[in-house]
Amino acid sequence: MFEIAYKRLKNNKVLSSGLVYLAFSLGTQLLGLFYTPLLTNTLKVSDYGIYNLVLSLQGIISIVFTLCITSGFSRFYNDIKDKSKFKYSILNFLFLIGIFSTLLIINFSNILSKILLAETANGDNYIIILSLASMITGFISVYEAEYIMEFKSLKASIINFLRIFIRLLFISYIVYSYQELSVFLILKVQLVIEVMIFMTLFLKDIKGYKLQIDIEEIKKPVTFGLGLVLGQVSTWILTLIDRRFLVEYSDFSDVGIYSLAYTIGMLINPVLLIPFKKIFTPFKFKVYDQRGGKEKVIEFFNFYIFSGIFCVLGLSLYSKILVTILGTKEYLEAVKVVPFVSFSYFLWGLNEFFGLGLNIKNKSLLNSLLAGLAAILNIILNLILIPLIGIYGAAIATLISYGLTNILYYKCGKKYYHVNFELSYLIKYFCIYIFLYGLYSILNLNLLTEFIINILFVLSYFLICFKLRLISIDKLKRMRM
Repeated sequence: MFEIAYKRLKNNKVLSSGLVYLAFSLGTQLLGLFYTPLLTNTLKVSDYGIYNLVLSLQGIISIVFTLCITSGFSRFYNDIKDKSKFKYSILNFLFLIGIFSTLLIINFSNILSKILLAETANGDNYIIILSLASMITGFISVYEAEYIMEFKSLKASIINFLRIFIRLLFISYIVYSYQELSVFLILKVQLVIEVMIFMTLFLKDIKGYKLQIDIEEIKKPVTFGLGLVLGQVSTWILTLIDRRFLVEYSDFSDVGIYSLAYTIGMLINPVLLIPFKKIFTPFKFKVYDQRGGKEKVIEFFNFYIFSGIFCVLGLSLYSKILVTILGTKEYLEAVKVVPFVSFSYFLWGLNEFFGLGLNIKNKSLLNSLLAGLAAILNIILNLILIPLIGIYGAAIATLISYGLTNILYYKCGKKYYHVNFELSYLIKYFCIYIFLYGLYSILNLNLLTEFIINILFVLSYFLICFKLRLISIDKLKRMRM
């Protein structure tokens, strides 16, 4: 029986890949949970805020270095016959962009530091290190994309796992040996690790390497990637620019508290969003034009909502315990921010469904314009809400912006690929969440009692969902198939 089950699992690429991604995502996040208290207990709250503000810039700098070409690489990977030649053309092109971008950023590092990091000491050095790390990370992302498209989930997953594991070892050794830590030192460690990973991947693959760029082959992925740049910049604004506004209207300590709330709220990423996206990306391009393809997408959608609200509820219920473990008493205010963050990221994951038509028809520019509108709204809301209610304003601004993004993607995406998503399910699941979290909120328990009671709340979620027939054994079986 076990042998038959193993063969079925091995032959089902989607399911087996999903389990691998989930396992490594959970493992990676577990390592991250050891890493966070290492920082919060060694750095001052304000220094932890500076570190997170600096780290948030890597997203926008990475866009400069890659121009979102890796997304184009994934989009057209299955259309190319000579995949090796295609990969090296992309890598070589990214290298040229990287050299030019690095020289440009070095020359303007002082100006960029004042704009992006306010009056942070050593801001120009932080910008330069982030630039170098972003260039190397861009190279690594090509190898990751190749493994994902080939359903080589183990290879794709182990890269980030090793990145986090080695970083944890390095930083632990430094703290244990010298009893101190600085933002600059952490960034240098991260740069060294990126170089190590890239050199390992490149040397392993060096026999097939060719120093050439096939302009015709990279034209489509480059065009596709450039169309996504505005959208990626908008995504960065939606998720990370609030830290910059917090510095402007508050201080680095608030950034530190808000960042810890984000660290906990974003646990939905490794548990759900990362494995889901890595499965759904190759899956959607494979089945969308097949008979019964839309029905398969709908089943994915319904299962995503069930799993997503479960994750949001779990993080909301256990946020107080997690803040106590990962931070100090100075971070307790983060507890009330976690539900907003986790629900925002759940909404962001829905764009994979609502934006499917735009991706299929290669409407990357329209995709970006929609994200740009949401980003503009996010900036306006941050300017209004942060001066009034601080970190809560930042969290609420993000939540509203993600909600609007979903509406825009749904309205535009259905014109190109219409799927009858059961949106009423989303409302029903949300009502269950509000009911259970509302009951939890009126309780005032010690941590041990709260831990036990929260288990009952989580079990209640499953019971209510099955009782209302939102989910069933048959639906789960169909999803597995």
